Amino acid sequence: MNNSEIVSLAGDLLKANTEWEQRYEGYANEIKLDKNNDDRKNFHIPQYFNAYSSISRINNTTRYRTYYDLRFQGQSVGTITVKNGKVYLSTKGKNNSRYFQYHKILDNVEWHYSTEAIGFRRHFKSLSESIPHSPEHKIEQFLLSEFSKNTRASEKKLCSIQPITLGGLFFQMPTPLKASDHYKNQINLDYAKENGGGIDILARIKDKSNNPKLTVLELKDENKEKEPQNEVMWQALAYATFIAYLLRSKSGTFWWEKVFGFKSGSLSDDKPLEIIVATIMPKSEEPGYKEGELEEISIDELNIKLIPQTLYFEKDENGCPASFCGTFKDNLYRNGE
Repeated sequence: MNNSEIVSLAGDLLKANTEWEQRYEGYANEIKLDKNNDDRKNFHIPQYFNAYSSISRINNTTRYRTYYDLRFQGQSVGTITVKNGKVYLSTKGKNNSRYFQYHKILDNVEWHYSTEAIGFRRHFKSLSESIPHSPEHKIEQFLLSEFSKNTRASEKKLCSIQPITLGGLFFQMPTPLKASDHYKNQINLDYAKENGGGIDILARIKDKSNNPKLTVLELKDENKEKEPQNEVMWQALAYATFIAYLLRSKSGTFWWEKVFGFKSGSLSDDKPLEIIVATIMPKSEEPGYKEGELEEISIDELNIKLIPQTLYFEKDENGCPASFCGTFKDNLYRNGE
């Protein structure tokens, strides 16, 4: 298979299974960004944690509650709930016990001052320098924090990039496509309704022309023969194809402006649109390593082009990206150059 065939197959699946259009229009109508922003101001989390939002959680306001996914080293460890200005913590019992040796199950305990929540935070603080359960989750968390930096004064490793957030928090954009099962130059691409894969990182960048562009980034913590760059790109392209069709759907303007954060009026069917699609992986040390094709792919019926690019990193002693190279970095805008 090649990149164009993946994009065509993803497009055919989306056109044959149109339930996603009404469902994502429903998401758009239900998202309560203002309420989410107000509730987020009610609590603080230590720097070794991160709070994530999600499409399903930010929509769930039927009982006047807002939910946040609490993560440690990129792994979900609990839920923070805000109701009428009060903040509560519930925990993930089985996974916390298995991965982090935290065996208590907390059910809506007060987040700030309760003995249970204080003990919970103290336990995870003691693990903040430990080896993560999932290196990929840790790298994802590092990259999101790194990309969120604003200036070179904060020693930002890649300029002109910001992750797209939902209600001011990191989130994984859901898709109705399942594209993670790939092996030996083949991919099983399926339509999975609500159970499709999520985009690792959705971002806004400025390219060399200083123009803002939407970017789909697929992350892997390894770069080996069993999961080479070209197959990871197929997964990224499948998800980017969904984003392309979403932007040309009835709710496309809402997603473009309210969620993805682009200027009002900048999305038009008559105006060509480019979406950057990049893989993020370590540099390969295998002899004879070759990356996949990087030619742009046109989805003519949508007036959208997908632009494949690569981003490679070298790890520091903690397993986090220390330096970057690749076509994605080369094409980012750099002030004064």
